[in-house]
Amino acid sequence: MDWSPDRHLQLRMAATLFALVLTVVVATLAVWGIVLAMTAVAGAVVGGVLEREGLLRAVGVDSLVSLWVASSALLTIGLVGYVAHRQRTAPDYAVATTGARRVDRSDAPALLDTVRSVAQQADTPVPDVYLAPTETPLSLVTGYAESNTHLVVSTGLLDALDERELEAVLAHELAHVKNRDATVMTTTGLLTMAASRVFELLRGPTAGVEHGRVSRASYADAVVTVGLLFAAPVWAVGRVLGASLSRAREFAADRGAAAITGDPAALASALRSVEERLAEHDAPDRRSPVVASLSIVGRSPPAGSTVLGPVWRLGRRMLASHPPTSARTERLRHLERRQETTTITDSD
Repeated sequence: MDWSPDRHLQLRMAATLFALVLTVVVATLAVWGIVLAMTAVAGAVVGGVLEREGLLRAVGVDSLVSLWVASSALLTIGLVGYVAHRQRTAPDYAVATTGARRVDRSDAPALLDTVRSVAQQADTPVPDVYLAPTETPLSLVTGYAESNTHLVVSTGLLDALDERELEAVLAHELAHVKNRDATVMTTTGLLTMAASRVFELLRGPTAGVEHGRVSRASYADAVVTVGLLFAAPVWAVGRVLGASLSRAREFAADRGAAAITGDPAALASALRSVEERLAEHDAPDRRSPVVASLSIVGRSPPAGSTVLGPVWRLGRRMLASHPPTSARTERLRHLERRQETTTITDSD
């Protein structure tokens, strides 16, 4: 079955990145507007001093405003650059969260042979393969470039799947690489994760902030307050856009896997096996949110309030990182029926 990267998904990814960048720009401008208003009083005081000293006429109001705008722009660029620099190891962080270690041919020759075979079929570079020592069935890819992709599978996944199912799951993960959505999802998560850290900061003990409550006035309080004003819209928009894109990319990777292997039924069976294995234990899903959002099957949503049932279900759908497994397997069955019809037509 012929397959090429999903163009509709690529357009959606571009729109998502544009919307998130626009949100960051608007939030930044809003924050600087608030900072400007907060410093207006101080500026008036300083202006009065300069007026008395005769410096205001000498320097000029326009020059002072230009200096403020330029310094604000430089500080904004510096902050964004700092966040990007700190998040450059995000792929490694996702891998480390699973406890996986890189394997070579002496560790898992059969697995590496299968990965290489599927990569050749998908026409992608062979990724670095990591094995996570956990009974939880995991498979995910992360990275900023096709040539530097990390593929993580767990021992639980290898135990849960047969050879056909494993090949289909690997094809699903490499379809993410081919579609370049692994790169986009990693990039999209940069500012969202940074914004989430602001909320974590407010929940923990920090200078001037004690368990989310201001304990005393300090410079740290001002920084955290401004940070929260910036982080709130970025986090909210990033979560909604990221979840929507994540659901679309799972459907696209399912189609890609079916095209790469020519076996949609194997992926449908693998999805059911992974979901059943995750539900076998009474304990809650212990995968971290980052790992669960990148995995082939997402977290099962918690039960919501019966009073706010419709609102809860709407919010759950908007923030779900994965489509329901039943919807995915139904689409795969449709692909299988279409494939069978095409085969019969060609044979005639």
